[in-house]
Amino acid sequence: MSLGSSLPSLTLEAACNNAYAAGVLLVAAAGNSGPPRGNNSTVNYPARYSSVIAVSATDSNDAFATFSSAGPEVELAAPGVAIYSTLPTYTVTLTSTYGLNYGTLNGTSMACPHVSGTAALAMATYPSYTNLEIRSLLQNTDDDLGVAGVDRYYGYGLVDADEAAPNLVPDTTPPVISSVAASTTATTATITWVTDEPATSVVNYGTTTALGSTVTDTTLTTTHSVTLTGLSPETAYYFEVQSADAAGNLTTDNNGGLFYSFTTPAAPANSVSIADITMSTTTYKRAVLLYLRHSTRNSSGSGRQPGHRSYGLRPLERPDGRPGHGRHQHPRSGGPDLGYRPECGRDVHLHRGRRYA
Repeated sequence: MSLGSSLPSLTLEAACNNAYAAGVLLVAAAGNSGPPRGNNSTVNYPARYSSVIAVSATDSNDAFATFSSAGPEVELAAPGVAIYSTLPTYTVTLTSTYGLNYGTLNGTSMACPHVSGTAALAMATYPSYTNLEIRSLLQNTDDDLGVAGVDRYYGYGLVDADEAAPNLVPDTTPPVISSVAASTTATTATITWVTDEPATSVVNYGTTTALGSTVTDTTLTTTHSVTLTGLSPETAYYFEVQSADAAGNLTTDNNGGLFYSFTTPAAPANSVSIADITMSTTTYKRAVLLYLRHSTRNSSGSGRQPGHRSYGLRPLERPDGRPGHGRHQHPRSGGPDLGYRPECGRDVHLHRGRRYA
């Protein structure tokens, strides 16, 4: 309320009290009567009522304005010197001095809206708070000026909107992207850029402007670097970059719709690119089939008779390829002995042999 009188009014006081009881927070200019002598008060009505927050004025140095009223009823202080403000668009007494539409004014009527606006921000931040709780919040989040604690000039202190309503206004400004660049090898590309605030890093890329592939880094940073891998040599790629700040505001830079591009160089001449390796194993077994025939002499030593006995055979050349006792000629056919000799001292001749793998 930008109005005041040095005289009380029961009607005005009742109206203020009823509104306050109904949940309305009342704020009024303390007045421009200057500080009082002694312990008296120059605060005007209705600011002087206990149901109303009385606001005094300060200058740009946070000093008490010499024209501002003061007294024990002052509850908060706010800027009230050389405040650029709106003015009536038609001629009135005020405009004869300050002009039409806009002008620079002094007074507690300039200070009062600062407190009213801060109270509105606090209500939006804490919608469940009552008018009493908002009033207490303003008192406890101000900047104490003058004598420590509550005094006759600044009251509790200078109103502080940032403390009373922290983070109320959401961040809707996206990051600004600049300095987009690409460096390449035959199969990789590193995309770099900078932002004016910490943000995430995203690169959308592909061999056409439809893109189709994405690499994302959610780390918030102002210097961005994203590496693309698995690229094909001597191939043109198109890409765009994106960054989102902590509030989720997203910026996309696609070079004005033309997209950024790069071409991978050829692979080095002495390099081999292997796309895939498949391995399988097969186990082979080798068997030696031996047909043996042996002869023994009869008891008189003059005749021969066939016999069938089992002898332990030692390999002359082992199946694993290591040497045994050497090779021998078959006694009858002259063919190669397959390399086995009986454990006993008797002659045993290999009649036929085959190997199978």
